[in-house]
Amino acid sequence: MPDTLKQVALEALAQLPEDTVLCHGDFHPDNIVLSARGPIILDWTDATLGHPLADVARTALLMQHAAVPPHIPGRWLIETGRALWYRLYLRRYCQLRSISPAQVNSWLLPVAAARLSEGIPEEEERLLALVERASVKMKIISLPPQTPETRLRDRRSEPKDR
Repeated sequence: MPDTLKQVALEALAQLPEDTVLCHGDFHPDNIVLSARGPIILDWTDATLGHPLADVARTALLMQHAAVPPHIPGRWLIETGRALWYRLYLRRYCQLRSISPAQVNSWLLPVAAARLSEGIPEEEERLLALVERASVKMKIISLPPQTPETRLRDRRSEPKDR
């Protein structure tokens, strides 16, 4: 990620509230098992302490921006199902916590920047675009429009520190 966007993500993070609650870090339908006693949440390997809205924003990224491999049959069905599940999840979460979707969205910029650091090539272009849009929306920076070619050029000129 270009240094400018890293700085923007850090500035956005500095403006958000801190908290130290248990966060799952990888919450999505594949990590939920329905049992006779109710849902059971699986796969706590990415659990951490942090702000709960950062965890919800991470779920948003997983449901809306994570790559579905192009060779998967019924890819459109998976993407549609993810979008529907997330809308229902977000609506219910906001009802239970008396918050707005905008409060969750305020976490998307730093969470998307963190996701970029995971180095998932299939998601890189979408996540960079999300970080750029969010930073402009927050009026932190004003970026010229980028094409896939300029993103690739910028990516090649970055130091390889990961």
